[in-house]
Amino acid sequence: MPTAFPADWLQAQEAFGGHTVARHVGKTDEWLVNRLSKSSRISAASTYPNAETATTHIQAALTAKTAMLNQWVRDAPAGATL
Repeated sequence: MPTAFPADWLQAQEAFGGHTVARHVGKTDEWLVNRLSKSSRISAASTYPNAETATTHIQAALTAKTAMLNQWVRDAPAGATL
């Protein structure tokens, strides 16, 4: 885990297969309900009001769980996903 995140970190994740901005930023209730009705793989859908809020909360969670995440990266089998 990085100890500091660049300003464009969240947006950069989208280029590497991330979906936070595409699926969780600025979504309406209607969009979230539609997503739930179309996907049997998820049991909940959520949104952040904007990218700044998403970035703040995600970075805080990653920072709080750095040791656990680093351990998982070391021990996870090839191809494993969180």
